[in-house]
Amino acid sequence: MSKYKIPSWLWLIAGIAITIFSKIISGRDPSNAPAMTLFFYVGLLFIAIGVFKIIIQLVLNKKSQKNTYEKIAKKATNEVNNQDRFRIFYCNNCGSKNYAFFNYCQHCGKKLR
Repeated sequence: MSKYKIPSWLWLIAGIAITIFSKIISGRDPSNAPAMTLFFYVGLLFIAIGVFKIIIQLVLNKKSQKNTYEKIAKKATNEVNNQDRFRIFYCNNCGSKNYAFFNYCQHCGKKLR
């Protein structure tokens, strides 16, 4: 990745300016038409790059939002699960306290669920 990134709007503005400039110059002096045709296509290329960069930014932004929502949902689910894990249950056999994530009673060894 380069240190300096050209923003997509700058590509668009430069492309529009180059295409308009090339059409104005080629209209005034027809002898420059071949050179200005090249500039016209360069301007169209800049516009295409700008549009492509905008589309990529929109797609990546949607993915990052989706990932953010998934992370928030996962964190909330984990918090709820952690709260449930540390809930205290009493053994039906001996009445001792056990956490919800225990499968067997700590005191008597009977299966809790």
